[in-house]
Order: sequence, then C-alpha cells, then structure tokens
Amino acid sequence: MSILGINAGKMELRLNGTSFRPGDTISGNSRLTLNEPIKARGVIIEFWAERQKRRGKSSYTEIIFKEARQMDSEREYNPHEGPKSYDFSFTVPGGILSEQQFGSDLIGGVMGFMRDMGNRGIKWFVAAKLDVPMAFDVSAKQAVFVTPGQRTPAPTAPAMQ
Repeated sequence: MSILGINAGKMELRLNGTSFRPGDTISGNSRLTLNEPIKARGVIIEFWAERQKRRGKSSYTEIIFKEARQMDSEREYNPHEGPKSYDFSFTVPGGILSEQQFGSDLIGGVMGFMRDMGNRGIKWFVAAKLDVPMAFDVSAKQAVFVTPGQRTPAPTAPAMQ
C-alpha cells in the first residue's frame, strides 16, 4: 500500500502537438494505470495559462485562463479494471496574447519587442490527474506553446467543373 498516494499509479499524457495559435484545437489522450485500488474524486483534464506577477518583494502566480473537464466520476479505481484511457480536446482562446501590429520603423520594432516580451511571460499547460483526497494526485503535466496570430486555415481543394 502506498503512503499518501506515492507510487499508487501512473498517468500518461499525449498531445497532438506542442505549438498552437488562438483558435487551434489541442487534442490528446491521457492513460491511467494503477498499482493498487484507490478512492478518488475522479479524473480531471485541465488547460490553463498563467504568468508570474510581482507585488513588492514577493511574487505569485496569476491564472489568466483555465478550463477543466471531469472525465470520470468519484469512485474507487481498481487496477484489475486495466488501464483507463480518456480522450479530450480544448480550443485555444483568443484575446489573451497581445496581437497588436506595429510599423516597420524603429519605434514599431521596439513596440513589437515589448509586445513579444509580454507574451513570453504567459505560460500554457495541459494536465491530467486522478484527484485523490488527502494524498498526492496521480498526475501528468505538459507545457504547450501558444503564439499570437490566427491559425492557418486548411487548404481547400479547387472546385470541380
């Protein structure tokens, strides 16, 4: 028996990519494998954006976007059920990254640099977890990169005559 949920199992997380733009779909699969029976609140997949903020001498993490999906219910999870697989997808929201365009002169270059520096401070993540009360969650987390600009539309086939 694990103590505080340590070594109770493993969560794997696979995504359809690591670099996205607003409007893109992040899809993936999480796979839960357990070593022992465990009571849990459920399997949750989360997608969020955060940045570090400073107030005086201290700093804190500000969550600027978060979306969560409950993939499985509260119950006892048993390793005899075999590995459990959960498919998910999220749409990258617009309006979080600065996408303002500037001219090509010196001032425009400086303003574009400042815009890009502000966007770099925003970090994006996808995580999957088996939410275990009063113990460590069985979880996996992966960083994704979101860059400004609209997604590239899929090419269309020419119309047939």
